Amino acid sequence: MVIRWVTDNCGPRFLHYHIPKSMHESFGARLCNYETNHLSGFAIVMAESPSETRST
Repeated sequence: MVIRWVTDNCGPRFLHYHIPKSMHESFGARLCNYETNHLSGFAIVMAESPSETRST
């Protein structure tokens, strides 16, 4: 999932999560701030083994 938004107050953003637990669960997060064009983004990547992946 990637969420992007336009903002008029570009600046640092804060993201908090517990790294050891996240690494154990194959969770990664990245927060980007592009001040040049006033776009910010938040990307979440989750990796699951095929046997644990649920179909919808």
